[in-house]
Amino acid sequence: MTEEEWLDAITPSPMLEFLRGRSSDRKLRLFAVACCRRVQSLVVDRRGSSFLDLAERLADGLLSNSERRTAATAVNDRQEGGAAAMSAWGSVCCSLAVSSAHAAERCCENAANAHGFASTSIRYTPTWGDNSAYFAQVREGARHENLAQTALLREVFGNPFRTITADPRLQTEMVVALANTIYTNHAFDRMPSLADVLEEASCDNADILSHCRVPGQHVRGCWVVDLVLGKE
Repeated sequence: MTEEEWLDAITPSPMLEFLRGRSSDRKLRLFAVACCRRVQSLVVDRRGSSFLDLAERLADGLLSNSERRTAATAVNDRQEGGAAAMSAWGSVCCSLAVSSAHAAERCCENAANAHGFASTSIRYTPTWGDNSAYFAQVREGARHENLAQTALLREVFGNPFRTITADPRLQTEMVVALANTIYTNHAFDRMPSLADVLEEASCDNADILSHCRVPGQHVRGCWVVDLVLGKE
């Protein structure tokens, strides 16, 4: 994959294949969770959100063995629930599979599974009508979801062809504190404020500042927030 192909990709699959062996398991896990959060409204099990929270915590190494076992048991219960539980099961299973203790060698495959689950869920949401209209909605829904997921990959991984390293001089107490608040509380509406304090700390990197200020979906794993906090 070239830089131009990365920036112009309209489906996540070739991007995920390119990342194989080039990214941390944590990043791939957080991308998978972000895919599932996009279709969270379709999850019929109220526990779906809490399972995604657990998956994020495990990605950061914060989930205990007992919590992991409890979550794995719940996933198995949903798997046995039949078609009515499939939406909940898919979200939970993909997220926790990506974040399991044994997933390191399978993270690219599991991230792909999560992206596929989210895209498939979208395909089943159109309103039934005549066949041509229905399938047009299916195609448009899948196209929109794939584009959103490629944006998520760029949100989490940035531009892998232009590595940006953290400048310790920019990691002031105020910058780090705000970045930590954004990360911990999912307070991504404060990204423009992060750009402001970075500028006050003499940051002049256009890629960093524009990423914070340009409208778009931000998620846990955002490459700028990770850069400030020293996360891989």
